[in-house]
Amino acid sequence: MKRILPIFLGCLLFMCIPSLYAQNQVKHVVVVGFDGLGAYAVPKANMPHLKKLMEDGAFSLRARTVLPSSSAVNWASMIMGASPTMHGYTEWGSKTPEIPSVVVNENGMFPSIFSVIKKNNPAAKVAAVYSWEGISYLLEKPIMDIDIAIKGNEDETVAQAIKVIQTEKPDFLFVHFDQPDGAGHEFGHDSPEYYKELEKVDARLGAVEKAVRDAGIEKETLFIEEGQPFSYLLSLNTRIFVVSTNINNPNRANMPKE
Repeated sequence: MKRILPIFLGCLLFMCIPSLYAQNQVKHVVVVGFDGLGAYAVPKANMPHLKKLMEDGAFSLRARTVLPSSSAVNWASMIMGASPTMHGYTEWGSKTPEIPSVVVNENGMFPSIFSVIKKNNPAAKVAAVYSWEGISYLLEKPIMDIDIAIKGNEDETVAQAIKVIQTEKPDFLFVHFDQPDGAGHEFGHDSPEYYKELEKVDARLGAVEKAVRDAGIEKETLFIEEGQPFSYLLSLNTRIFVVSTNINNPNRANMPKE
């Protein structure tokens, strides 16, 4: 069985999305990201929604994080499909690149999945809903059709994501949750409290998935879930997880899993 590439898997999936649109395999893509969720925790966690998506799709628990693995650096790498030396974001709270991006587009930013989609399909509706305001600085504002920042309120983030899915049915939606990073900082990673928070994380994922079903677009939606590891415990968190699922794929049970 062909192995999933362990490095920048999420970014590679992002860059393949335009070709999926072109082949009419999917009409919608929903990417859900969890801050502070390293791959080490997934096998031990009580996360039935995530594990069902893993069962029905392709996944890797061996993808490597970029370094440093702090928030803005890692999310920029996943959104932009490149390493920090390419896009230039190098700090936890980067608002602009600390080193010059090797290339910028007409919006003065390193290209992202949003700009790739818009370049291939200018009519595509792209959206982002996020609970960490740092994501805002990584988005190309002129091309965003929907841009909703929720400051640290995970329940409101879920509610807004559900509303966007059901009322707008965007072609591409990125939903970012700030947890379980907060629990990891407060109680420690691999702690009982951390795993308790992961149950809530999974419930939020389940709510987003249900919104897609309720909107009647489940069979034409590609789900991608990613975790950004806790940056100060590299002994646990050099690896991230990536999951990709489309229930309309007849070969989904045979998709690569590692």
